[in-house]
Amino acid sequence: MKVMHYYTYPENAGGPLTYIRNIIVSEYLSDIEFSVCYQGKPASQIKKADIRRIISDIKTFSPDILHVHGVQSEGFIGVYAGKKADVPHILMTVHGLQIDAQNINIIKRMLFKYFIEPYALRNSDAVYCVCDEMARRPYIKKHSRVLLPTIHNYITDKFLKMQVEDIGDKSDKTIVATVGRVSYDKGMYELEEVIRSDTNDNVQYWVIGSGEYEDKMKSNLSPQIKSGKVIFWGQQKEVKAFVAKADIFLFLSHHENLSIALLEAASQKCCCIATNVGGNPEVISTDIDGILIPPMDAKSALYALNKVIHDYEYRQELSNSLYNKVLSEYGEKTFSKRLLTVYSSMATQEMR
Repeated sequence: MKVMHYYTYPENAGGPLTYIRNIIVSEYLSDIEFSVCYQGKPASQIKKADIRRIISDIKTFSPDILHVHGVQSEGFIGVYAGKKADVPHILMTVHGLQIDAQNINIIKRMLFKYFIEPYALRNSDAVYCVCDEMARRPYIKKHSRVLLPTIHNYITDKFLKMQVEDIGDKSDKTIVATVGRVSYDKGMYELEEVIRSDTNDNVQYWVIGSGEYEDKMKSNLSPQIKSGKVIFWGQQKEVKAFVAKADIFLFLSHHENLSIALLEAASQKCCCIATNVGGNPEVISTDIDGILIPPMDAKSALYALNKVIHDYEYRQELSNSLYNKVLSEYGEKTFSKRLLTVYSSMATQEMR
């Protein structure tokens, strides 16, 4: 079986790219011949020549299945190119929707809502989401030709076995880490408020990632950076060393599917505090294996932080519980078995 993945460009450091790379190297999927077709540039810069090149790349590999990642602009282009290349089967994974973004104008939002994203969904032979919350949305159900059961994001065996790199001696302070794109949608404005409001000198904040809000955030937190209250580590190829040394993982995203960073932090026994959005409540149950808080609510975030910072036994109870859940329910072997079933069913046309 030949499967080609379609995504924007290899320089993209987002979750879907990590997702694709993990699939390609998985020992559980080694019988499949994989390839990747990269769009090569943002959709706004795509020309007719680029579309022809993409179609040619797909035809050259001649996949049984074109696995398109993302319903947004890249999803539209990938599905269109797959159709033109006469790929037998197109599979769509929904990693997020552009209509959920908070930084697009009304005209662009309407274009995505009524044309771009419906086209990508309707013209895929099958669709699956990475969290149940997305799969339950009427918008997804309405436009998907065949909506498959959720295949949750997962944590790889490689990550679990990876040796923790040395990033220096661990601070004697309580480390609160966040991993992800430094953007408004990821709750970085609320994180700023939390840091400025936190008067506990025994707490240090780590921001791992980069993004369009990074420079502004650094400027706003200049005093806290100078005092050592917060450290910006930038984009990191591997985050295990950082979450392994952190005590608490703070995840303040305004909207989400199912965060791989959240699963990775949980696997390192971080106590996790996350917003009650998307797939987060599918992983975390408040006061059992973490704490869920409302999105865009810095006061609730600070309250939850103080609760776990000042009660070590409670923090350990939550982190140990989530650690056990993630290892048992979100492993690579379970994910690969489900994905292989989808690939095999599509290839034998059992879904049509």
